[in-house]
Amino acid sequence: MPYYICKTCGVQHAQTVNPPNSCLICDDERQYIHPDGQSWTTLEDMREKENLQNILKSGETLNMKPGLDLYRLGGHFKGGAVLHWSNGNEGKGCLLTGDVITVAADRNWVSFMYSYPNLIPLPASKVEEIAAKVKPLQFNRIYNAFSKVVRENAGEAVQHSAVRYIKALNSELFHT
Repeated sequence: MPYYICKTCGVQHAQTVNPPNSCLICDDERQYIHPDGQSWTTLEDMREKENLQNILKSGETLNMKPGLDLYRLGGHFKGGAVLHWSNGNEGKGCLLTGDVITVAADRNWVSFMYSYPNLIPLPASKVEEIAAKVKPLQFNRIYNAFSKVVRENAGEAVQHSAVRYIKALNSELFHT
């Protein structure tokens, strides 16, 4: 029996003869079900079609190779991670953030969300934690999952964005 994997969120489900009826992650308020409906794959299918490697390691940091480290930050999901490329951007460092830290429309700012599709914010304590975990990393540029880039001073952008985000949550940034 195969372990089915949701094609929308990537979560592997328990072994079953047939694909599950629904996905617990996609049914959660933070996520969504694709307009064409739920679809499934298996690791075997992915390996055959995509030649994927399965990297499993526990902990908060995984060194992929010299100068390339994966940091688990959580946020959007507990396993949410960013990739720090210390030699990227001509040695100034890059942070590849997926949707854990997203670049805002004003490319001098970033933001943090519990659910992007449903616009649910993260709590202030989690944003503080994320900002604290990336603060010691040296990076001048951020690339997110949506083709947006902070080209300069990205480390500072994360820190001042976290402060602004928390002030907004605490009604200290503006009064409406």
